Amino acid sequence: MKKFAPTTVSIFVAILLIIIGYRLDYWIEILARNSRREFRGPLAWMAPAYSVDILMVSLLLAWLWFAHHNIQRNHVVSLCYVAVGAGLLIYTVVATYTSFSSPSFVIHFFVAPNSSASFACVFMIVFGLQRLIFGQSAI
Repeated sequence: MKKFAPTTVSIFVAILLIIIGYRLDYWIEILARNSRREFRGPLAWMAPAYSVDILMVSLLLAWLWFAHHNIQRNHVVSLCYVAVGAGLLIYTVVATYTSFSSPSFVIHFFVAPNSSASFACVFMIVFGLQRLIFGQSAI
């Protein structure tokens, strides 16, 4: 039971990080839209956007440290990381081509390439693949 708790926490935190990335992308989009509407220039929303990038990388590195030090090598958990990361990326592409009028179409634009949410997804995919291929000692 002791090894189960950090694994579960790590997977839930991975999902939470993707949601945080999505919400931060949405916030940056609102800042950019307001900046364009009020003619304040690009610097009014670029500084917060770069701050969001720094925050997202910091959160992902903290998650990486936690996962690396508290979770033993486990192929099932590694596959969960890959599935969580790839799930959102694949879901948005499928949802976009399925229906342009659904709310999923709107989500696609916030989980687009170069967004914090897509960065979090790809980070988790790479970490899961690294754990599958190399194991614990590669980081």
